[in-house]
Amino acid sequence: MKNKVYFAMGLHFHQPVGNFEKILERSYQDCYRPFLEVFSKYPDIKITFHFSGNLLDYFEARHPEFLDKVMGLVSLGQVEIMGGGYYEPIFQAIPQADRIGQIEMLSGYCKERFGVRPRGMWTPERVWSPEIIGDFRGCGVEYSILDDIHLIKAGVAKEDLCGYFMTGDKERIAIFPSNRTLRYIIPFKPPRETIDNFKRQAKMKKDALFTYGDDGEKFGEWPWTHDWVYKKGWLDNFFKELTRNQDLVRMVTFSEYLDSHPPVKDVEIPEASYEEMLEWSGGSWMNFLSRYPESDQMHKRMWYVSRRLADTEDRRQKTEDREKIKESRKELYKGQTNCPYWHGVFGGIYLHHLRNAVYEHLIKADRIIDEIEYKD
Repeated sequence: MKNKVYFAMGLHFHQPVGNFEKILERSYQDCYRPFLEVFSKYPDIKITFHFSGNLLDYFEARHPEFLDKVMGLVSLGQVEIMGGGYYEPIFQAIPQADRIGQIEMLSGYCKERFGVRPRGMWTPERVWSPEIIGDFRGCGVEYSILDDIHLIKAGVAKEDLCGYFMTGDKERIAIFPSNRTLRYIIPFKPPRETIDNFKRQAKMKKDALFTYGDDGEKFGEWPWTHDWVYKKGWLDNFFKELTRNQDLVRMVTFSEYLDSHPPVKDVEIPEASYEEMLEWSGGSWMNFLSRYPESDQMHKRMWYVSRRLADTEDRRQKTEDREKIKESRKELYKGQTNCPYWHGVFGGIYLHHLRNAVYEHLIKADRIIDEIEYKD
């Protein structure tokens, strides 16, 4: 009897707050919509989706039919929805109450829109540190996806990265390591290379799990990928290969695997991110806040507004005040979107319209607090 491998695929779809609407619409037409159209034709393929809040806001306003289609796939068991922070903050960079608030905001939305509360969550930019475990678990989060480099830094051998790992002390969370080889093959190499990789692995390990967790924009929004993935049929061929090789590859959602298999072992995962991020930041994402005055200034303003809002909430309990506080908090959360606070090889802090959006929303949040404080 042939050895099988399990394959869990997680896609993270995100656009930063403040991005031009024409870019969001282009991404929808070139990536999000065609991906779902192709995926819907293959009922045996299972994928876990994560959508950041700015995209969800855009879909609700412009393309609610897209979310209706996702909801249908969730009800069929073909899609699992992953949670996270609604407006995609770096959790270590924002106040603890806001971490919890952002996670609960997205989990609540998913429950209302898709009928399920997420069991897992996307960790933005895979910026990890042990201090956030308690907040994740306090919000009911059972698992997250990090890169395999996180587990290697924790002392796990490369040949053992075929499953999930438990981390934490009093409160624990499951971590699925995203396979580096798969991240560089999918979707840039012919689909057959992925299957051949699984065949090689199946000979060495029985019932191994391989995790792919990466940006959904690779499937049509990255340069040149729309033609390759759709016009030249890469995605269609990829799903055909997976369907054709079901005797070798069993696709699962993360929750399915979590429920049916034990962890590989317990590990202590140190502060880390993906390799490129560690290089750009000098070892820790938080270094961006000291290296760039623009980032530091935005960050300090964000913390000021957060503290002011918390103080106002403590003192104001009238119904009309609570509604205003909720409105202000949403603006604050938009000002915590991570992209304008850092940079990689492109964009980020260098894009003035993204920095402008941070200030726009923080100022709105501040003005709403003024309305509450000075109305009497």
